[in-house]
Amino acid sequence: MRSGLSGFESCAHVVLAPPPRSGTWPLRVRRCIGVHGSAWAVRPLTVLCSRTMNITGSRLGASSGKWFWQTRLWPLGRGCYVTRMHARRLQSSRPRASSGRVYARSEQAGGVRVDDLARSLARDLMAFEEGDRLPTVRDLAAQHGASLASVQTALARLEADGAVQITRRGRLGAYLEHRSLPELWSAADGAPLVVTLPLASNLRGQGLATGIKSVLTEAGMDTFLTFVRGSRNRLRALRDGRCHIVVMSGLAATIAADADLAVIILPAQTFAEERRVFLHRPEPPELGPPDRRLRVVIDSESADLQRLAQLEFEHQDVEFVEAVYMQSIALLESGMADAAVWDLDETTRRLPPHVTSRALSPSVREAIGHRETCAAFVTRADDIPTRVIVEKCLRPERIVEIQRRVLAGELVPGY
Repeated sequence: MRSGLSGFESCAHVVLAPPPRSGTWPLRVRRCIGVHGSAWAVRPLTVLCSRTMNITGSRLGASSGKWFWQTRLWPLGRGCYVTRMHARRLQSSRPRASSGRVYARSEQAGGVRVDDLARSLARDLMAFEEGDRLPTVRDLAAQHGASLASVQTALARLEADGAVQITRRGRLGAYLEHRSLPELWSAADGAPLVVTLPLASNLRGQGLATGIKSVLTEAGMDTFLTFVRGSRNRLRALRDGRCHIVVMSGLAATIAADADLAVIILPAQTFAEERRVFLHRPEPPELGPPDRRLRVVIDSESADLQRLAQLEFEHQDVEFVEAVYMQSIALLESGMADAAVWDLDETTRRLPPHVTSRALSPSVREAIGHRETCAAFVTRADDIPTRVIVEKCLRPERIVEIQRRVLAGELVPGY
């Protein structure tokens, strides 16, 4: 109890029934013990945010007057909250209007702030399946360097926010009965999921972006899509922490494969219909002009197109012309390059008469299969929350179906 309060103030410890996330508290206070054992009758409470409230009550036995309390709630467990309430008597019979202030102070015990502990626990809980037995509170406290009270408070906060539902079975332990991936993500990261894709310069890419955005929205995930040219640029953004997921071809993902990355590959033709060799003249350019080497466009920022060009012309005397892959047809048309490997999807307009195309060589196709046409999701291997979202929310069959509808003209792209 707090001492030294004026005659118009008082203090109490209160245990509250499980609250809604916002609006009016539907139940009365379960227990309220005031200063010197005085009892209080408390009216329904108005919740300003998840853990801040204003309430109005009257002191039993008092002849008149209303009391206005503003306090922060502390999770007690089982959906209940406990708070130390500082009450101030109002001069009028109407409660003072709420300031709407959200209190930012966080509990701290065992050297770890409860806000930080709740974020860490949310990340840990995303790795558990519903029905799994959870580590004990003592184990979690030792793992995170926190006190038992801090762990219990953080878990109660996650339960109150609807992120998890934990069933406690005494000596049998605690079990994860339900988890909400969107709520856990919000508690763990506090920011939208950011997915970085290649430039949506053709209908297939737009269909892929529409499918990804749609399935994440259906799963309740707050998602931002960004678009960056070049698989190496996207991978750099992932490693720099500027996004959570990057999309590239299966071939580019294989080239970039490392122990610090996790890759999930989608079916063929989800990234490109076909990669072909585009030529400046109808005749095969294998021999090249007599007075110079064959000029081949190469984009070093696109790992898959670079590898395809190197494989296709590895036994020929060539000069690689560094350029953005989207400039390939223009360079061929102007005569500044003789050959390039590019997407068939990008050549929606009619090619000039002196620019033709052919399929990749059988030796190249045998070496790479169809990985260059498959889309792939790449995440950091140590980013467990993002990997869970990819595995549980990004349903490949649903993405493929939405992309098919966009390509067929049945669905307008939207992302």
